[in-house]
Amino acid sequence: MVGIFPVVNPYAKPRPFAAHNGAMGRQSQQRNSQKKRAHHLAARNNPKKKKKRKPKKGDQITLFREAAFDALRDCVVCRARELKKFLPGTRIPKRVHHELCILNTKTKGKGNLSEETSAAVQEEKRLEKLYNTPLTEEERGSWRHSTKENGEAFFAPKQAATNSQPTMPTTTATAVEMTDSVEETEAEVTPNLLCEQVTKLVSDVDFKEKHNNKNAPIAVIALAEVIIPLINKDASVFETFFNGITMVVPSCKDNIQPFYHSIVGSKFLLVDWSRMGCCVPCPNSPCNGFMKNTRTNYSKNKTLFPIFNLDTAPSWCIVQSMINTPLRQDMHSQTRTVTSRDQLPTYLKF
Repeated sequence: MVGIFPVVNPYAKPRPFAAHNGAMGRQSQQRNSQKKRAHHLAARNNPKKKKKRKPKKGDQITLFREAAFDALRDCVVCRARELKKFLPGTRIPKRVHHELCILNTKTKGKGNLSEETSAAVQEEKRLEKLYNTPLTEEERGSWRHSTKENGEAFFAPKQAATNSQPTMPTTTATAVEMTDSVEETEAEVTPNLLCEQVTKLVSDVDFKEKHNNKNAPIAVIALAEVIIPLINKDASVFETFFNGITMVVPSCKDNIQPFYHSIVGSKFLLVDWSRMGCCVPCPNSPCNGFMKNTRTNYSKNKTLFPIFNLDTAPSWCIVQSMINTPLRQDMHSQTRTVTSRDQLPTYLKF
């Protein structure tokens, strides 16, 4: 019985035909290569995917080393309109402008809008319409239901202020000794006092040697050394001398010194959103925390960031560093992530 049924190995693989081994091996490899190539070409020519234009000489480069958007190149409608100026027979396509084009009525050149950004844009339009619409007769204030004496007292002409210079009582340093000791006295913060303090610091030899290698002028550093402790001790000084985040160096009419006179009219910026009453949320979507102030670029390194202009002197900035307490992530207050439309409230744009 054993000889009738031969033993069969169940794990044995059948031997391929000789013709298959000789003719099909290379063709199979070529077919796999052609399949991969077809997939690459299909992915490259997919109309649903956005094509990134390679930067050329003279193009503006983004932070990601890509070519920045140019309406005359990337927007089909704007490109056709520009071409029609030289070729009158050019057909202008009837389609919407590119989402980054400023002529796009929906996005206004702001790109693909998320739900939060769309809500912020609608709120901005509502506030703009509200601020530009004049009041009706029903909304206007009236003293019809008040007494005649109250109406005359309210609409009486105001007396002009005798002193136009901002003054307020606060504690400031009146003398800087050579041993870096500061004497605290009660004084009024006026442009004359700022001029005196800046002149004393500029005349200090140790102060000049310490800040000799800084990129900002010595008078600007001296002004920052005087004004920063004042606004940290008394918030009313910030409200008096700053318009938003910008301070224009006031003029001193009495015995103005050359160093202080050289910076009169210059702009001094303090980028600190907490002083504007704004609580900045964390830019990371899964985090619900808020950003917290840590330190500035001037607190330790005594460094000022310049902003150059074409018509005026450069502005000097002190930027507040912020940290996200749950994630321990450091950011600067002027970065795009913090100052984006989704982060800051709408009322700061008016």
